[in-house]
Amino acid sequence: MKNKFSTALVVGLITSQALADVPRVEPKYNEKVVEAAVEKTLDRVTKKDTAADLRSAGARDAISRYMSFLQIDPTNEKVFKNTLSRILESSTQMILCPSVVDWECLEKKPQITPTAEFRRDTDETLGQPVLVNEPLRLEYFFTKRWADAKRGLPSNNTTVAEIFGQKIRNDAKNFALLALYGIDDISGSMAPVYNAIEEKVNARVPVFGVFDVTQESAPNAFLRDYNVKVTSKSLTVDRIDELDFSYVSPKHPDAWVWGRPDWMEQLIGLDPKSMTVKVNSETGVSKYERDLNWLANPKKAAEAIRLTFQYNGTMNLMRLLNRDARDNNSSRARMEFPMETIMHNKFAVLDNGGQKSVWTGTTNVSRTCMGDESNSNMAIYIKNNEVAKTFMTEVQEMFDVDPENTRITKAKNLVTGRFHSAKRPNTKRYFRFADGHELRVHFAPTDDGEHRAILPLLLSARKGDRIRVSMFGAGGIEYVRAFQYAAAQGAKVQVLLDSVTGASPMGWMKDKTANLFDENPYSANAEPIEVKISTWVKKGLNHHKTASLTRFEKGQKNEMRAEALVIGSQNWSASGNDLNDENMVTIRHLKRSLEPADAFNREFDENMWPLAQTITKEIIAKKKAEKDSKKKSSARDDEETEEPSEE
Repeated sequence: MKNKFSTALVVGLITSQALADVPRVEPKYNEKVVEAAVEKTLDRVTKKDTAADLRSAGARDAISRYMSFLQIDPTNEKVFKNTLSRILESSTQMILCPSVVDWECLEKKPQITPTAEFRRDTDETLGQPVLVNEPLRLEYFFTKRWADAKRGLPSNNTTVAEIFGQKIRNDAKNFALLALYGIDDISGSMAPVYNAIEEKVNARVPVFGVFDVTQESAPNAFLRDYNVKVTSKSLTVDRIDELDFSYVSPKHPDAWVWGRPDWMEQLIGLDPKSMTVKVNSETGVSKYERDLNWLANPKKAAEAIRLTFQYNGTMNLMRLLNRDARDNNSSRARMEFPMETIMHNKFAVLDNGGQKSVWTGTTNVSRTCMGDESNSNMAIYIKNNEVAKTFMTEVQEMFDVDPENTRITKAKNLVTGRFHSAKRPNTKRYFRFADGHELRVHFAPTDDGEHRAILPLLLSARKGDRIRVSMFGAGGIEYVRAFQYAAAQGAKVQVLLDSVTGASPMGWMKDKTANLFDENPYSANAEPIEVKISTWVKKGLNHHKTASLTRFEKGQKNEMRAEALVIGSQNWSASGNDLNDENMVTIRHLKRSLEPADAFNREFDENMWPLAQTITKEIIAKKKAEKDSKKKSSARDDEETEEPSEE
């Protein structure tokens, strides 16, 4: 049957015409063999009727070509199946559009309906361009003190926390909407932000927020669904039948997740290891011993409550926002639920008498990210009502009561909206401004920014172009191939990773299926991809999720023009794109250099890249050998981690 879909992009990526300037490596796997593997795998990764639709529509041909382009071994059934399954869950417009720089095509409702329901547009017009009859007004801010500390210089700059706090004071006169991973150090370096919010609450300015909650199998990181009877010689642990998730006045204080039961106070200063522990439940004692020992530390137990957050000041902020709430439905601060993945956003919508603005970027509202600026980061501030409406819709979805959320078991009275895969694509994604700027907003996991924005950006690179990427945590075969293809086209590719998160076994440096140090499958003499890792002092992190594409403009002056910038909370990883609640902004200008991208390039070239450490395949092998010989774990100790895990 003749394919009704355009496969121009996929064909272009695979044919020798796309790589005319470089000696091409022969395809590793025969295209017919790949097609047969796709055909065989379709029924295993989709429902029967969906697989039939794919075959009858001819979409299989385009998907087969893309799988061939990815150079995935069709005999490696696990990797092949997982990759194909993920692609079918995603927006496949990237492999159907005639050009990867055609944003209007990329943002259309996918011609191949994603198998993941949370990726299906609720409205066919969501991707249509919104024409904004004004110029793009955007400010940008970089953390600076991490670089000064690395160079041994004193710092006296205004911190990003102080800047954000001032934005709240000046521009939240009507209301503020917050979607935050959390907040900490509220009486110290983050006081400028916390105090600004408190001033608004005291002035009766409506402030609403959604916040991340942890539920992990680590001390002080899961719901303590038990009570403890404490004596000088023994501890008796009993399970609570039902925890009270009331945001406001608790009906049962002993079971209130927002508070501290009396036994926590009694435990401070005692040593559970020297006491007899009796557990009156079916769970067993090991889980509780770890948590009880943690709580016995007076310093750590001082702020402990039944429910735990990524940052120790989040509960204070939630109590502040809910101070005047009469019941759960009138609460103004609510938590993310379910908790299996993370609500990783760090954005705010501020309204100043009708002028709305959006604060977003890579900076957590935390000491290390914007308070003392131990971490390298970038924040942006967009003054535009249309863009703000998109962010407001996202907050509203996460905040509003979700009557369909039947997954709540322990928290029957919990008031919460939609998070993670319970959300649906329902926001405008594409904005065109009067001055030629274009801007896209993608929320994860619904909008699939990886396939709509990031991969097309990398695949669009040409000879002489330059790609700069600064990333906290990342991995994935599609990313690796896109980087390799850009390098094969003649682009210079530089990737800066965080020293800890970037070195995971499944990350871009070490993944056995595909990593940045592999031989380039598209060109025999492509320049190697340059990789560095951060080595900031005071355990500072390279916390960026930022990248730029700079074009080589061939002409009399052979100029370089910064064309595009990608920034947001979303790490370039499967969890960042497919599981977490995230946001990502992509900006470009096709006729003149993009100012925030130019600024990022300067920050990258003058600070981040020269202060980082070069990494090669040989260096990784040497470090592994040293680690094995010393038999020491390279994982951070829980108590030493400066920033909560984002993956």
